[in-house]
Amino acid sequence: MRRPFRIIALALFAAALAAAPSGATRRFFDDDPIAREPETQDAAGVAEWEIDLTIDLATNLFGRPGDGTPGVRARNINTIDEVPDSSWFTNRILARPVTADDIARGPLTGNGPAPGKWSIVSPKQSGFAPGFTVLDSRGDRWFVSFDAAGYPEAATGAIAVANKIFWALGYWQVENYLVSIKTDDLFIGDKATFTPASGRKRRMRPDDIKAVLRRAHRSADGSYRAIAARAVPGRPVGGFRYYGTRPDDPNDIVPHEHRRELRGARVFGAWLNHDDSRGVNSLDFLTTEGGRNFVKHYMFDFGSIMGSGTTFAQRHRAGNEYILEWKPGWLTLATLGIYTRPWLHYNYPDVPASVGRFEGDSFDPETWKPEYPNPAFRNMRADDAFWAARIVSRFGDDAIRAIVAKARYSDPQASDYIAATLIKRRDKVMQT
Repeated sequence: MRRPFRIIALALFAAALAAAPSGATRRFFDDDPIAREPETQDAAGVAEWEIDLTIDLATNLFGRPGDGTPGVRARNINTIDEVPDSSWFTNRILARPVTADDIARGPLTGNGPAPGKWSIVSPKQSGFAPGFTVLDSRGDRWFVSFDAAGYPEAATGAIAVANKIFWALGYWQVENYLVSIKTDDLFIGDKATFTPASGRKRRMRPDDIKAVLRRAHRSADGSYRAIAARAVPGRPVGGFRYYGTRPDDPNDIVPHEHRRELRGARVFGAWLNHDDSRGVNSLDFLTTEGGRNFVKHYMFDFGSIMGSGTTFAQRHRAGNEYILEWKPGWLTLATLGIYTRPWLHYNYPDVPASVGRFEGDSFDPETWKPEYPNPAFRNMRADDAFWAARIVSRFGDDAIRAIVAKARYSDPQASDYIAATLIKRRDKVMQT
């Protein structure tokens, strides 16, 4: 075709495209694919609630809460099969280049508590680790948790690692800083209170501080290693369950068991042996940004993850069997102990106490289990698992080692072993 005719032909083709209906030429509409989950309703009326551990355990062990219809596709994904940013999740390591240094810093925005003495507000109210709520010399509020006596660096190291990994995965995280505290750094605030077993609140006394510190690990120099978690802006309104919706939150319209970021958290839980993946280890905050009131959902309290069981070395059962399973129990009983659970024979190398029980040789991502059944995990489909595995695959060896280095284990063997085990488990997740 000679040049003039070619130009005319191209012009006619372009005109035909312009005149054609938009559906015939446009792959996506202006709002498609959705990059952020819309949260347009005012949630100022949300009220505080509490997830009781005993009730949550019984509900999930002996019932099947939520919609368990097999094969239901995740309901909060967009048209290119991705999870939009939201008050639940934000795309980080999978969406854009993130350096090893970025991942190792995680959610941290400053340098931790201000230097000087800390005013104790109250003993730690939730979780099993000993700790306090304090105000630093600047007046900022912090939630401080210590390593348990006899398990130096175990819980604090696990929290430091998990906090950065879960931030990079895409979940909202509080800022956690490793700190060293001496008793001289602490004093009882003017309004500090304590509620003993009797249930009658009273003014806090020096003996209450001693009682907390007796449960914490004391270093040879008399100091206590701890994690200081910065208070999150907003009003705390309790945690979230892994099923149903929050009835007083008008933006919470997707049942939690059908949210991909909660389903896919099973893969992340398996990788990190986060057997404590449950509602009591979450926290919702009523947040105000740009004149909007909405609920922001945080995952936190990672003391029981990897080889740490918060106040002890992780149990052999963790990640391998629910806290109560009838079949293996009956098999053991019926065979008079001849049958033993396979996980009782897993090999845990002789490593520092800060590591706990954490291994990668026997790890199987498909059979991994949390402490008790999780409705969102139970609903995970292959596409949810693949989405999660793609995110795990973005954690390179250098990034994993940089994260573990931030836990500041005093024994290099602990750092080397934890990093190598995370890499080994990552590879198994990717292969699966």
